[in-house]
Amino acid sequence: MSEAPHAQMQPLVAELMSVFAGITERPYVLFGHSLGSRVAFEGDAAVSAQRHSAAGAFHCLGKQGATFTQAETPIHDLRTQQFVEALRELDGTPEEILNNSELLQWLLPLLRADFRIADRISHPGGRSTVR
Repeated sequence: MSEAPHAQMQPLVAELMSVFAGITERPYVLFGHSLGSRVAFEGDAAVSAQRHSAAGAFHCLGKQGATFTQAETPIHDLRTQQFVEALRELDGTPEEILNNSELLQWLLPLLRADFRIADRISHPGGRSTVR
């Protein structure tokens, strides 16, 4: 928790790739949920670009497929109250967290960083396009 959160996809994937190359020597499966599905998608593209063995399977949930255009409105830079309301509408953050101001203030930088990554990446035609 003392490290600054990643707020861009490419540095996050680069850090993951620094430890991932050894894993690709054996069959493996990638799984991601929500932002994790986007990270797994980018990681799979990076593995392929480095000519390592691609994943035997790629499973993701909680996000549209890579060929769909992004329809969500970016929320990462909303004012705090608007951001919290957007989180509430997405229904993925427990009310116990959203109603605990001390815990929420501690988590807001992490949540904003995750949404900044999610808000700035799209995959038209299944290809990675980081904005």
